[in-house]
Amino acid sequence: MSTQQAADRAVTVEAKGVHKSYGDVRVLKGVDLTVRQGEVVLILGPSGGGKSTFLRTLNHLEDIDSGSLRICGDTVGHRERRGRRVPMPERRVAVHRRKTGMVFQQFNLFPNMTALENVASGPVHVHRTPKAEARRDAAGLLEMVGLADKADRYPSQLSGGQQQRVAIARALAMRPELMLFDEPTSALDPEMVREVLDVMVRLRDEGMTMVVVSHEMGFARAAADRVVLISDGVVVEDKAPDPFFSEPEHERTRQFLGKIL
Repeated sequence: MSTQQAADRAVTVEAKGVHKSYGDVRVLKGVDLTVRQGEVVLILGPSGGGKSTFLRTLNHLEDIDSGSLRICGDTVGHRERRGRRVPMPERRVAVHRRKTGMVFQQFNLFPNMTALENVASGPVHVHRTPKAEARRDAAGLLEMVGLADKADRYPSQLSGGQQQRVAIARALAMRPELMLFDEPTSALDPEMVREVLDVMVRLRDEGMTMVVVSHEMGFARAAADRVVLISDGVVVEDKAPDPFFSEPEHERTRQFLGKIL
């Protein structure tokens, strides 16, 4: 996506001055980031630098201490009332959270459910979708991720890459406007990484807005519109992939790339 194309699209993620601490440990120290509809943004950074914490704030798995977060135009987690931050009721948070799908390092599938049942469970229990309709949609999603022939298999009968693809289909079943990926291939054997990345590239091609925390450089170059370095709780660099890797502006980025490339 060109810079002009991105600028013409609606804002999906808007983070301004996001801070988050755990006790005396400041993890996020004023993160600013905008992601527009259809963009794929890859977040890199050292361990402990804040990238996964920031990702978790986007669907309110972590509550921010200050700053503002808006997803698809809605404030995440809090309302402003007479200059004060007032927590939203959990039911409102749950409604807003449905706009995002999240895929974790671990697959977190229900072990007593088949792949089809795992994918259909969210729409049935959250959206009250009729079971037959949810199962039909789930079958379509499993076909999309290349697992139509595994619908009746249980997680223990699937490889790691297959389980992660089921997890992606399960997140998509909720029809999110934004997909979040937290190191989706880090728990996989190298030969299984490609099958998961191929699904993510297909989602990009279909226009899904994605924020991805990963160190998969091949995905960064092939599918990301922008690459962002978060280090020491702030955004250090935010560029298109080619200039990010070939012409980083900041010494911290050059140091980081020197260690991982």
